Amino acid sequence: MTIQEALLRVGDKIVGQLKKLAPKRSGNLQNSITNDGVTSDKGENTLTISMLRYGAYQDSGVQGSGQPFSNGRQPKSFANKFTSANAASYLKPGKFKAKYAGVANQKFEPWRASVAYYGIRPQPFINPGINEVLKNEGRELLTQAGVDEIITQVEGTIKDVTLKA
Repeated sequence: MTIQEALLRVGDKIVGQLKKLAPKRSGNLQNSITNDGVTSDKGENTLTISMLRYGAYQDSGVQGSGQPFSNGRQPKSFANKFTSANAASYLKPGKFKAKYAGVANQKFEPWRASVAYYGIRPQPFINPGINEVLKNEGRELLTQAGVDEIITQVEGTIKDVTLKA
């Protein structure tokens, strides 16, 4: 097995683990997680896994803007519960800049202001998913692929070997 083949198999296992660990609501995030394959450039292999953009925000959280409502009040639903970073997250948390979460042309809903004010709590699933695969089956696959490639390279270079007993 080549390194590229092993990475592709490891990618499939990571996708399965991410789908298992991702926050569940509508299922859209889980369904969007895919293994986009392995590319090689100048001897460097890259495994690409993709998902809906908001998956990163679910994983890493989003810090609130802290901007009060236009009437000057702050939301009370989560008073004093601002979002902070989680060391298990893949990325640093994003940050809301607007007073309302969502697209500008969406109708006002109170929860949008509260979410933008306080942020979104991180729900790490990317690093935990990758780490789970790499500490088990993934490590074995990559190790075996590395050994296989070394053996393949060495087999073609050994000539005129004499063994003495």
